[in-house]
Amino acid sequence: MFDNYIWDFDGTLFDTYGVMSISLFELVEEYELPLTFDQMYRWIKNKSVRDLADQFLPIEVQSIFLDTYHQLEAERQVKPKPFPQAKEVITQIANQGKRQFILTHRDQRTLDFLKELDLLQYFEEVITSDHQFERKPSPEAILYLVDKYQLSPEQTVMIGDRPLDIASGHRARVQTILYDIDFFLDETDADFVVHDLESILEL
Repeated sequence: MFDNYIWDFDGTLFDTYGVMSISLFELVEEYELPLTFDQMYRWIKNKSVRDLADQFLPIEVQSIFLDTYHQLEAERQVKPKPFPQAKEVITQIANQGKRQFILTHRDQRTLDFLKELDLLQYFEEVITSDHQFERKPSPEAILYLVDKYQLSPEQTVMIGDRPLDIASGHRARVQTILYDIDFFLDETDADFVVHDLESILEL
């Protein structure tokens, strides 16, 4: 077990990719991008929505595409639910006196989602896009947490479902866990790979 856990939110603690994917694919079809739903999903899991826009759209329309996507997703992502094992896992970690944080690209609504399910109490700080740190894979936000809370990098772990989460952890010189729920992120340099959240308790 580690002493400090830094969690990603989307696709790691909360099952939000359903709404995200449906919203994004509407725009993929509208802009006639050469991607099937499965190809799109794999792209954003392996990379990001921003990277998809960068690869398939002219630079002059990328910001419009991304703004429209974020608006659609925000309107529809009303009451996201955590993965079935999430509350049990973070509760057990908290009961052992370990420290937990969240690092997400999502905005301050993340706090509302956590409060509504009585989960905010388990996290010392939730870093959102409103903090205006550089986006992952930059290590900036992790380094902020390590410095502010005097965390030992060797006893701190970044947990996420995408390679960019792992890259940000490595760049901050903390440990990393990839949550590969889809079983298709085989090529990774994560320190640990799990396919269910409960397995984290065994590390």
